[in-house]
Amino acid sequence: MKTKKKYKICEYNHSRHMYYYVNEDSTSPMDGWVTCMPISKKEIDDLRDEPTPVKYFDTKSEAKEYLDVIRAMRLTEWEKNRHIYMANGYKKPQWKIYEEKT
Repeated sequence: MKTKKKYKICEYNHSRHMYYYVNEDSTSPMDGWVTCMPISKKEIDDLRDEPTPVKYFDTKSEAKEYLDVIRAMRLTEWEKNRHIYMANGYKKPQWKIYEEKT
């Protein structure tokens, strides 16, 4: 059976305790809704509301369109407030496309 590839856009570097991903509410690259999730399983279980699911892309080129916009917006925010982020232990965001086989 042939496996199908899907792509998602996530950021695991910015915070030690959280990760970020583009969620299903995103309808276009300029829209770019992002969800922040705790890494700890216990903290995930303690969430009051169900998080918005990850947006999966059928092609890597479609994911790249979103990645370029998200990356530019988040790096602009980082440059503007770098001193605040660094004082609070955050690292420069590194948004990437990740492949999942279904």
